Amino acid sequence: MNPASPLTGPWTGVNAVVLGLARQGAELCRFLHREGASVTGCDRAAIDLATLATDGRPTKLRLRFGRQDSALLTGCGLMALSAGVPTDLEVVQAARRSRIPVVNDMMLTFAASRATTTVVTGSNGKTTTTALAGALMQAAHPERTVHVGGNIGRPLLTEARDFGPRDRLVWEASSFQLELFRTEWTQTPLRDACRIRTAVLTNVTPNHLDRHAGMLDYLQAKLNLLDLLNGDSTLILDADDPVCRRLLPATQQQFKAVDPPLPQAGACHELLADMEASLTRRAVCRIAVSRRHALPDGFSLAGNRIRFNGQDVLSLDRFRPRGAHNRTNALLAVAATLTDHRCTASLQHVLDTFAGIPHRLEEVPGPAGTTWINDSIATSPERAVAGIRSMRTGDGPLVLLAGGRDKGLAWNAFAAEVCERVQTLIVFGEAQAGIVRAMEGVGRRLNGTSIVKADCFEAAVSEAGLRVRPGGTVLLSPGGTSFDSHPDFAARGDHFRLLASRLRDEAA
Repeated sequence: MNPASPLTGPWTGVNAVVLGLARQGAELCRFLHREGASVTGCDRAAIDLATLATDGRPTKLRLRFGRQDSALLTGCGLMALSAGVPTDLEVVQAARRSRIPVVNDMMLTFAASRATTTVVTGSNGKTTTTALAGALMQAAHPERTVHVGGNIGRPLLTEARDFGPRDRLVWEASSFQLELFRTEWTQTPLRDACRIRTAVLTNVTPNHLDRHAGMLDYLQAKLNLLDLLNGDSTLILDADDPVCRRLLPATQQQFKAVDPPLPQAGACHELLADMEASLTRRAVCRIAVSRRHALPDGFSLAGNRIRFNGQDVLSLDRFRPRGAHNRTNALLAVAATLTDHRCTASLQHVLDTFAGIPHRLEEVPGPAGTTWINDSIATSPERAVAGIRSMRTGDGPLVLLAGGRDKGLAWNAFAAEVCERVQTLIVFGEAQAGIVRAMEGVGRRLNGTSIVKADCFEAAVSEAGLRVRPGGTVLLSPGGTSFDSHPDFAARGDHFRLLASRLRDEAA
């Protein structure tokens, strides 16, 4: 039995299969069970049924563990994926071939909610932009409720039906979620069910190429979000990013830049041209932001002053998060807020007091006389470069911890940046060999940078404690994912915080 609509139900009596029972998968199980579906939850590893409890009572559902095959699809009317489940699994592909709707928690949340929705996606900066936009929107309208979710915070699906039209929903969307936003997966159109007022595209650079077939597939996943927009929607784009700039109409491309080539450049440029033409046909409003260039039409920076259409609106004089990239994130968050709200003193207060996000250039307690910074969210070489560049003159000699699981990305630019700014590089995890090869490729430019190989993450942190000089800084900005040693980047960051604290206690 199939639901009348895979996005809005009803699901009573529908046999639903949920793949992946981590945070998002558990929420999907709870939601579909509450809606009357007969749910089979699947995961590679066994879990405790209590983690799927609903309203304090155990959920009645079937659980299957280990590798699944097409027998799972017998009688299946709906498949729901946790974001960590790759779509190239044979059982997922078999569901698509059988025209079984395949959905995820993001699209079901949007379909259930009546809140005005803002979605933030991109390769870098999503979480900080999402969190700051949520705080700004709440300050603009304290009488309303702003819900922040997606990759950030807790799942919202089981609450979404209670979101009213005066509420705001701010959602951080990953490419893993967005790749399903095509009718070939859902078997139904998405634009009417998933209504989006504002979309923010922070940037698009090569990422997650260990999951996606190539840059073209990764770009397509990001652009799936833009297919949901209509004439009532606003799209905010970072004009400093070459991909985003190609999505602006010619009249808004207000400066010239020499852009680095994209992988699969010809096909990517054709896809971007088609999307820009589609946005124009749908009359989607587009707003540009730029940290590097003055924009007479859009949001830009003049020193620390945020300007909109050439007029000062807010200031970053007291903005605390490190790094130029976080100033871009602030511009994007302000733009997302001011498309739908008036500028008030309360917004300035948010910018002045926003402390950043855990695991994103977060200063943590370490041994006295040294600075320890947790940037565990930096899961690509490009993000690690941004972390290195965020270090200030007064931070002293830099010890960098890098490694984890490689995502199939190039480390060349990372290696060049390390040569310029890092005194000691400590490498760990599965990416260790690839990082060392990249460093050897720039060997003549090492300028005294020493490279230390650590057997594991704990050993890397211990080595950092021995190597950091008084007045120096230890930066965890790994460039790889955490999955070779920790469940996610947050667990890795928490472990780093714990180990740094132990080193502080031992030195006291």
